[in-house]
Amino acid sequence: ETLKRLHELEGEVSKSEIQKLNAIRNAEELEARIVELETENDVFYKRESSLELEMNELKREVEELQSEAEEGRILIQKKSEKAQAAHEQLREALEREKQAQRDLDTLRETLMLREKRLDNMKGELEAMASGREEAEKRFANLLCMRRFRDGGSVKVSESSALGGGEERRSQ
Repeated sequence: ETLKRLHELEGEVSKSEIQKLNAIRNAEELEARIVELETENDVFYKRESSLELEMNELKREVEELQSEAEEGRILIQKKSEKAQAAHEQLREALEREKQAQRDLDTLRETLMLREKRLDNMKGELEAMASGREEAEKRFANLLCMRRFRDGGSVKVSESSALGGGEERRSQ
């Protein structure tokens, strides 16, 4: 019975030792897993830190690009305003040119009318001059006829009247 009991005790001790060995092995595996997880954790922290630095750099780049975009927008707005002002000046210049052309056309029409009036006046003046010459010739003929009728003597007043006409014609 003691032997039996000894075998039982040995069985219990070996079970207990097996359990202890299993517990030790499990603890060692857990420690190895903890070390492995800590290593992975360190890698993740380093990666997170690297990503944060990269993200900060990207934020700076985004801010720079936003600043450049704002400067570009302002420049485009200024150029647009200049283009609008230039367009307005061009429109006004074209309007002034049209008005100047209308004024020029009006002046040309006025000039043509004045030239026609001048031509008409010249015609009238020529007709008047021709009529005057005719009148002077008739007057001279009348004077000559009177001279013959009066016996060939010409009075001083008649002579000056005849000469005065010639002076006026030459003027």
